[in-house]
Amino acid sequence: MLNMKTYLVFTIISILGLSGCTTVRNITDHDYRYETNFSKYQTYNFLRCENDNTEICNEIKATIKKQMEIRGYVYDPLNADIYVGYALLPNKVVFKSYQQPAISKSHNRDESDDFYKTEKYNYHNGMIMVSMIDAESDILVWRGFSTDNSKAKKAVNNSKYYYSNVIRSIFSEYPLYSKN
Repeated sequence: MLNMKTYLVFTIISILGLSGCTTVRNITDHDYRYETNFSKYQTYNFLRCENDNTEICNEIKATIKKQMEIRGYVYDPLNADIYVGYALLPNKVVFKSYQQPAISKSHNRDESDDFYKTEKYNYHNGMIMVSMIDAESDILVWRGFSTDNSKAKKAVNNSKYYYSNVIRSIFSEYPLYSKN
């Protein structure tokens, strides 16, 4: 009987020890308009945001600008091909999306495979979302999102860069580059 108690205590300690080693991270994903020809976009501008004067919003906007420049897009406030917007959604978020092939493969698609299963996203901690809207048609062509996990924010050594890291992870879901 002593061996069984020892085994049980060892098992519980092991489980607790291993759970302490797990990392807390944000869940990041994207959604896009399948018919969009992303290669036509070369310039961008930001959507006007009423509350973009805070330090957090400035950090997010600067990181988005850097990510767009890395991908070859040129900032052009007068003649943009796409508008980029972002939102911090602090409350529970529920929305429907579709399972799609990777965006980088969208130009090599098989027309017979145009049916997708729906997915329901239910984020209890809120999310951070980046959206791209076609300037000519005002249609949403891409959105990337990540859960806003306060535990992950506390886990980051320098939480000042938390939102920059989240925006970079969102843009890792947007592998397309401008022709520039």
